[in-house]
Amino acid sequence: MGFHEKHRVATWLGEAGSDLARGKYRLLFRCELTSAPGKKTEVLFTVGPDESGEWVLLCRETEWSNEGDVAVAGLPTGTYPEPEVWGRLLEAYLRALKKSEDYEGHEFTSVKTAPRGPLPKAEIRAIFDKVFG
Repeated sequence: MGFHEKHRVATWLGEAGSDLARGKYRLLFRCELTSAPGKKTEVLFTVGPDESGEWVLLCRETEWSNEGDVAVAGLPTGTYPEPEVWGRLLEAYLRALKKSEDYEGHEFTSVKTAPRGPLPKAEIRAIFDKVFG
């Protein structure tokens, strides 16, 4: 488990967070991820507690993952209120991607949110801009 020191958010890259069972969740956003020239994959990002209620999680699900949805960032429950916690989880995960896998932000396109989702699209775009700007 890797911790993003500045925000004290646990981040997991690869399949490392797959041992956490997701509880009730909500769609944060969906987007397309360009992983290679001409190769786009739809990615879903969801948020909610783990099954035990000890963690709040940001999970990622892609069509190429055999694991289904995988926790990619988490905080102990109650660390921050909603919706602040969702933004902190997303920012920490994006920073971990940028640092370890050299993402530059342009790989994420076509961001779509639910009408009354946990964070508005403008806030999600602002987090992308803050991390990759």
